[in-house]
Amino acid sequence: MNIAAHDDYVAHDGSIKDDFKEMWRGHDPRIAGDDVEDVPRIYTFWVGNGACNPHKLYGYLNHPTVAARLAQWINA
Repeated sequence: MNIAAHDDYVAHDGSIKDDFKEMWRGHDPRIAGDDVEDVPRIYTFWVGNGACNPHKLYGYLNHPTVAARLAQWINA
C-alpha cells in the first residue's frame, strides 16, 4: 500500500503500482498486480522545529487514513 502526502518531497511518488509491472509479468511470482494499492494523496500538517514537515513519521501516523489502514492490518 502506498500512501503519499502532498508536498512530501522524499516519498513523493503517488503511484507506485506501475513501478511493479515487470514483477507482474511473471518475473516475481510473489507479486501480483492487485497486491499494490495507491491510496489518494493525504495532507499531513506536522510542524516541528517551527516548520511544516510533510515527510515526518508523526504526520503520517496521526492521519486518519493511515491510522485506519494500520488498524485494519493489525486486526486482519
